[in-house]
Amino acid sequence: MDDRGLKELPLFAGLGRRERKRVAPLVEQVDVEEGREIVTQGDVAHELFVIVEGTARVSRDGEHVRELGAGDFFGEIALLDEERRRTSTVVATSPMRLAVLHGRDVRVLDRDVPEVSRQIRAAVEERREADRVG
Repeated sequence: MDDRGLKELPLFAGLGRRERKRVAPLVEQVDVEEGREIVTQGDVAHELFVIVEGTARVSRDGEHVRELGAGDFFGEIALLDEERRRTSTVVATSPMRLAVLHGRDVRVLDRDVPEVSRQIRAAVEERREADRVG
């Protein structure tokens, strides 16, 4: 994915061009068909996903949690957690295009482009708080 494509994604939009150029080579684009289970609750996490196009359903313990669409991301909680286990299952509800960051690359960004890590961590805290309240 190039730095212009990253600019369209909210997770990366606030970065300067230099930071986006640093992130771009680490991001892989993947197409996913409708109905595919992208991540499974309890599995070990290896990547973070950002939705470029399409929609997905999130469930936890078999219960619907939320719907995701373009610009949303998922998989970050398990990558940042010590246990590294997926907290939810995510299934594509339409054909999707995903931007994928592997765990090792998330750690590189944590070191080299800390603004991305700050945004990811803020989202994690927001989701954890919503789970406590909701």
